Amino acid sequence: MIKKIISLLLCAALAGTLCTTALAANSHMSNFKKSASYNSTFRDVSTHAWYASSIRTCYEYGLMNGTKGLFHPQDSISIAESIAIAARIHNIYTNGTFHIPKSSSGPWYTSYVNYAIANQLIPEDAFSDYTADATRADIAYIFVDALPPAELHALNEISHLPDVDNTKYYFSVLLLYNAGILTGNGPDCRFRPDDTITRAEIAAIAMRVILPETRRSFTMLDAHDMGQTVPGLTVYMPGDLNETGDTIISTSDIYRCEVLSAADPVFDTGDTIEKLTKKEGKERLAALLAAKGYTMDISTVQPIAASFGSVPVYGYRFDAADSDGKNRLCFGYTFLQNGQFCSVSFLTRKDSAEFRSVIAAPALHGSTLTQET
Repeated sequence: MIKKIISLLLCAALAGTLCTTALAANSHMSNFKKSASYNSTFRDVSTHAWYASSIRTCYEYGLMNGTKGLFHPQDSISIAESIAIAARIHNIYTNGTFHIPKSSSGPWYTSYVNYAIANQLIPEDAFSDYTADATRADIAYIFVDALPPAELHALNEISHLPDVDNTKYYFSVLLLYNAGILTGNGPDCRFRPDDTITRAEIAAIAMRVILPETRRSFTMLDAHDMGQTVPGLTVYMPGDLNETGDTIISTSDIYRCEVLSAADPVFDTGDTIEKLTKKEGKERLAALLAAKGYTMDISTVQPIAASFGSVPVYGYRFDAADSDGKNRLCFGYTFLQNGQFCSVSFLTRKDSAEFRSVIAAPALHGSTLTQET
């Protein structure tokens, strides 16, 4: 069964060496074709909703339907319903059309479960209650074999997840993450395996399975607790935290993050700051970076208003030269917490999409950084 060798296939996919699987002549992604026309079919699906295109696709390609003009996008979905969708995908891919004969006895889902077991989408003893709400982990386990591994091309390089243990679901989740079918939540891409899943969410997953162009490429950012320096601060970036707990160097060694609180010797005057001005925030940030070996001209630097929830933040963008004279692009943020000055600075030798995602990701007491417009 595919699930028994999924770890090997994952490694092969990540290395880019996954061999093409020998398939029947009529098994192909081109078998997925529109079989219905969507014209505001579901009254409870707004055209502006994030899931509108996914639901439209699943309806047009014959994977999901609603009831009496309603889709119920926020409702949970059962294990049986999830298996039915995965079975339809496998059946269409394999045969070119959807044809799973209805069972003459048993619940409505009997024929789908029998098909899934016969085609090794799930083991016979995988689930004890098909009417139970499906969890996100269940979905990964059910959907990973809807298509052959050769159709799950690796777009991402995800080797671990912060909230998925090495259970029977582990390699299924990783494979779907690397294929860009699952993306997780937040900058560290948490999967929340035990949460139930909505019909809207599974529509998005099903769409990415059958339409590879909708799969998503992304970078997972590791969470670093910077509470030792700034209480409640979390910085998200791939890299390692130094021993003093105030600097993170990226895995690529191209950029870094410097964190400071009022306890730093540069500013430890014992004073409580009632209000941080734009000018003072800029000057303190420059003094911090100067103490770290960076020089810059901040005379023309203008602050950008931002916030961590209810905590006001000043953001600054400027160039800084390191001790070797090499210029670095710098994004710095300054704010007050309990009357104490705090700052977070990101400096890079080379701008990139990953760096831009990192500078937008820090959080204070769970509130993410929001730039005001």
